[in-house]
Amino acid sequence: MNDGELVYAVMIIIAIVVFTIWWINNKKQAVYIKSNSERYKALLDINKEYSEKVHDFPNKLEIGYRFETKSRYDNPNNREKVFKEYIYDNRDKFNSLKRSIEVNEEAEYDYKDDFNEMMLLPPIDMYVQRESKLISNKKKEIKFDTNFKFVHQTWYT
Repeated sequence: MNDGELVYAVMIIIAIVVFTIWWINNKKQAVYIKSNSERYKALLDINKEYSEKVHDFPNKLEIGYRFETKSRYDNPNNREKVFKEYIYDNRDKFNSLKRSIEVNEEAEYDYKDDFNEMMLLPPIDMYVQRESKLISNKKKEIKFDTNFKFVHQTWYT
């Protein structure tokens, strides 16, 4: 082994040791923050509370209708009539979807208020950036679905 290879091998070993020390320190910081941070604990409570309030619903509904003739298909009144009949026949489902969206919108608004209030708690001085990153990642875990897509297709055969 020549001097260049030896230097290269030593550099790789040093890099591995430095990375390992950084990784272990990072994990220790996370454990410390999770067990001692008032903010992090408050966020866990907020997320638990709001995960129970959020309504799950399908984000997309697709329906289709087949017309027997091209002339019926080409008439926009027929397509509109089919669409309106479907909505009317399934109005309970649509009312439930609408209510779920409204509940999620309200919950998201309230969550933002509670989150901002939680951020007024004092951070852990030693690990302000690390704590903020952990809180940011934990905040992303809760989803407030408020989008719904309705796809209506018609065709003829």
